[in-house]
Amino acid sequence: MVSLLHDVVNNSDGACTLDELDPPSVGGRVLYAVVAAPRPPAAAAAGALPRPSFTWIGNMHGDETANKELLLRLAAGLCSGELADNDARWKALQASTTIRIIPTMNPDGFERRTRWNANKVDLNRNFWSSEFPYAKPTPEQARKRDRYGAIMYPAADMWSKVGNFSLQPEAVAVSRYLAAAPPDLSANLHGGALVANYPLDACDSVGVQTSCPSAEEPVPRQLAAAYAAHNPDMTEQSAAPFAAGTVQGAAWYPVLGSLQDWVYHRLGRLMLTLELHEVKDPPAAALDGLWGANSVAFLRLMELAGMGLRGRVLDQTTRAPLAATLTVTSPASSRPTVADARRGGYFYKPLAPGVSYDITVQPYAASGSGTIKYLPIQLVGLRLGMSADRVTAEGSAVGGTSLRLERTLLATRAPANKKKKMLRASA
Repeated sequence: MVSLLHDVVNNSDGACTLDELDPPSVGGRVLYAVVAAPRPPAAAAAGALPRPSFTWIGNMHGDETANKELLLRLAAGLCSGELADNDARWKALQASTTIRIIPTMNPDGFERRTRWNANKVDLNRNFWSSEFPYAKPTPEQARKRDRYGAIMYPAADMWSKVGNFSLQPEAVAVSRYLAAAPPDLSANLHGGALVANYPLDACDSVGVQTSCPSAEEPVPRQLAAAYAAHNPDMTEQSAAPFAAGTVQGAAWYPVLGSLQDWVYHRLGRLMLTLELHEVKDPPAAALDGLWGANSVAFLRLMELAGMGLRGRVLDQTTRAPLAATLTVTSPASSRPTVADARRGGYFYKPLAPGVSYDITVQPYAASGSGTIKYLPIQLVGLRLGMSADRVTAEGSAVGGTSLRLERTLLATRAPANKKKKMLRASA
């Protein structure tokens, strides 16, 4: 695979580059990411927003092999220009979106055709963060049995056996890579079922099987529905708890320490877990059919990267990038997000078509900037120009102002006398 990736990138005429993730796997194998930038490369205007970004992660479980092959085919099609040359939608996507593809997160497991990495750890139960809103299960909870002798909390039991280890090298590499430039949207590919799984994967410390929609609803459900609607086999999956090929993870198959939940709680972004093939290791003859079933769904999901509000927060006087907290005041259930001064004051907040949002932006200076205070910025009645049904509609491109609102927010410094009053009031 390594030589194939180098060939794909070297023959891309500059459309793609190859990133090496650090550290390597337990067995010393390097994890790679193919990065597809706009073709032809275009210089970004000064102060321009980062392009919407999407990251694909495949083969997290080494014995689930077909999704890795699909990502290799996707990388080859993007880097060669074949996809863009044959379809205007692919061309528009590549001109507007940065796409990162990690074909295999578990190269050691792939070589052995085992689910786990070389340390026999399940990588999709190895991610944890202090931002998770619940504690790790205790040994007593993991071992607890009902009156019939059956394990009461299978998710906690599984996590304690194959996930409760120090962060594995593969998990370190992927978490570092994602955190360095958090993707606006991402997907983690698996096999063994056929469904688009959306956050959250766990609701509590023991992984009770129940529904607990995330605070970003209905966006995650709409994204999953968009993928399933463009996969003719997946959309037929409607046996409970599936709904037209979609399911909220914890209501189906609770997982503690999943990458999907880590991305949600730690990075504040959305990831889908896509189960693409019911046979974990299908024969090579099945790959063309799997590509045919998933390629348009791949395209649609990447078109939806950055759906919502994107922008920067800058000091009105100096134009220096600022950090900020963006709090959604309506609808009240939506969670806050942040602007990152280290990324030029960039922020991204997913918004759902058909919903009106009011947002309060509270800028603040980076540490070491003294006592500079900023007035809050009110954004009222934000609404995407696209209707909710267009998210799943077949055969039409989505993008531009109908899909994304982009704003440069200039923060006004609070008057000195007001600042003093505020400080006295809080004393």
